[in-house]
Amino acid sequence: MVLPGEYQVALVVNGKEAATAKVRVSGEPDVVISDADRKARFDVLKDAQGLASQVQLAAAAIRRVDAQLTQIKGAMGDSASVPAGIRTVLDSTMKLLEPIKKKFGIGLDFNSPTFDFNEFRKALTFRATTAGGSIDAATVRPSEVDLRQLSELRAEVPGAVAEVNDFLGRLPALYKLLADAGVYPAAPKPIKQP
Repeated sequence: MVLPGEYQVALVVNGKEAATAKVRVSGEPDVVISDADRKARFDVLKDAQGLASQVQLAAAAIRRVDAQLTQIKGAMGDSASVPAGIRTVLDSTMKLLEPIKKKFGIGLDFNSPTFDFNEFRKALTFRATTAGGSIDAATVRPSEVDLRQLSELRAEVPGAVAEVNDFLGRLPALYKLLADAGVYPAAPKPIKQP
């Protein structure tokens, strides 16, 4: 989406500009909104989209690492050959991940009879995804509620992303510990020959 105005567009073929033209974009003729309100709406939507993108990238990273740690824990099973210290490090790492998952709404079971929709509504993924929804739904100046919600996200998202990055920064040491101990990934066992 762009604001009404005149734009230069280019047709690029095989990485080279083949043609250019000017294009005039007009606002919806049936919608009455001032240029200042339209610009305010555009800026808020752009900001909301950027915040939602950061949250989605962080949530995707957390989902991946949660799956990895769950797989590692499953591969270790009840094996007595895994040193207790390694189990402790893995368990404490997984425990550190839980509040981060909750903050992003990861791991919620929507089909559970005890699913708490209010908890889901507090999750950053839900809030960031829906922040621009009401603004995008109508071509009007953003409301005070919209602006407040966006302001809250602007304040919260950088810290949450930093928390995810801090957690991710701890993983190489854990993965090295697991690899050095020969715990994970498990090396295939030699094939017995007759």
